[in-house]
Amino acid sequence: MVIGASGHARCVIDAARAGSTGEVVAVADDDVVPTAREVLGVPVVGGSDSVGEWWSEGRIDGVVVGIGDNDTRMVVVERLLAIEPSLRFSTVAHPTASIAASARLGDGAVVLAGASVGPQASVGAHALLGAQANLDHDTVLSEGASLGPGALIGGAARIGCASVVGIGAVVRHGLTIGNHSVLGAGAVLTRDLPDGVVAWGAPARIQRSREPGERYL
Repeated sequence: MVIGASGHARCVIDAARAGSTGEVVAVADDDVVPTAREVLGVPVVGGSDSVGEWWSEGRIDGVVVGIGDNDTRMVVVERLLAIEPSLRFSTVAHPTASIAASARLGDGAVVLAGASVGPQASVGAHALLGAQANLDHDTVLSEGASLGPGALIGGAARIGCASVVGIGAVVRHGLTIGNHSVLGAGAVLTRDLPDGVVAWGAPARIQRSREPGERYL
């Protein structure tokens, strides 16, 4: 089951179907409009409260949260675990993604088409690599963090929990981005970023502070 009915959810469904993840049998979304009956042909069966019933009845063997906003995604994960603590989260990787044998993908992580995960890199639970994003060797993409399409992360860098590297942004090798920070689209990061900031530009400069949960999409 995919949680979410937005454009990102369609990407997740497409990646799951293209790979060997298994059949996507249902979509659940708390905000879906009443007229939305399906997403890419997959039926919308209700809100997140339907997950517990489907899981307990054995109608699904895993769930992936297909929500692009990092903080919202993690709130939904916590809500689902409160409903059903034994729930299993599936990892989805498009078959065109390149994932090194020594790389690690956490539960619920999503790696979209053409993305690359290098040797000894770590992708945390519920983290996201957009299409054509690159996570180089020995780099950590922490829990709930995301790389936008075409983002490039140099070796041995670290992206903190629920942080965002925007579309086409570049992070120099060995740098650290703190938790709940945002690096804007097209930015070039040449020095570490602390927790809870928004930065953009080339070279990237901190523009303002950011509170966890503040929307960026």
